[in-house]
Amino acid sequence: MRGLTERGFYINCPSLPVPPALPKKIFWPLKTGFKLFTKKTRGLQFYAVEFWFFCANMSIMCLWIIAYEASSDFPLVLAGNRDEFFKRRSRPAYFWPEYRLELLAGQDFSERGTWMGVTRKKRLALVTNIRDFKALKEKALSRGMLPLEFLGAEIGPEAFFARLLEKAQNYNPFNMVAGGPDGLFCLSSQTGKVEAISPGIHGLSNASLDTPWPKVFKGRAAMPGLLKGLTAGKEPDPEPFFQLLADTAPAPDNKLPDTGVGLEWERALSSIFVATPAYGTRCSTVYIVDSSGNAWFFERTFGPKGPDDIQLSLHFPL
Repeated sequence: MRGLTERGFYINCPSLPVPPALPKKIFWPLKTGFKLFTKKTRGLQFYAVEFWFFCANMSIMCLWIIAYEASSDFPLVLAGNRDEFFKRRSRPAYFWPEYRLELLAGQDFSERGTWMGVTRKKRLALVTNIRDFKALKEKALSRGMLPLEFLGAEIGPEAFFARLLEKAQNYNPFNMVAGGPDGLFCLSSQTGKVEAISPGIHGLSNASLDTPWPKVFKGRAAMPGLLKGLTAGKEPDPEPFFQLLADTAPAPDNKLPDTGVGLEWERALSSIFVATPAYGTRCSTVYIVDSSGNAWFFERTFGPKGPDDIQLSLHFPL
């Protein structure tokens, strides 16, 4: 694949056939594209479908490995990647002045939301999409605003999710993890289920919590060894976590999920670190909290040509 043209369509990329079950309402944003490209090859029509599907359904593609109360010295450890189109502008994590510098998160310039954030008040929130194009809506609210809503609220995660379920139908499918002193919880908008995250090591990508996709399985399997490398009373070394998050090895074909994107994209998206010319891992984040209330936030960002110059390393009390 050579990337995106100025019009935004893929070139030299395997086209994805339009699934027979694709809802008719999905085609409304494509009408202009079909008119523009009627005189072109039929393949370009498929590329238009492919591009819109990926733009709508591949934002906030992420992998998060969560170690919750799996270590007495480090009760919360998160390691995750955010995947996105390289042309979609965003800002690395910073303390937001709108929240009196209490909230630390990156920002998506398209919708002004975020994919993951924490606060000095021990609150945490992250969101991923659920890869299900059949459930896409013509007009949906931004899922990236949900972490901000929780992080800026005064209520606990269970009460927040109870309110969110009342309007979950206004968003495209998503998972959300939120927590604080009241515990760590996960909501799947697809099932409407709120689940208390049990002590242990969990993985979340673009299906439900702990769905055994190859990269989720690989990340969960690696986390116990990474936790053993942490020493109480010492600043954690994030490098072993970043090495895990930099794994570009695709899964074997017989282990790939079937989410409707076609074999080539299933392969490309199966690695922990996603790398294609136009779409891939944009940032890797490691968040570690120790039993004394110290927090460390590490982040590395990436562009289409590899690592950016921006590397974030913060230590702050909770």
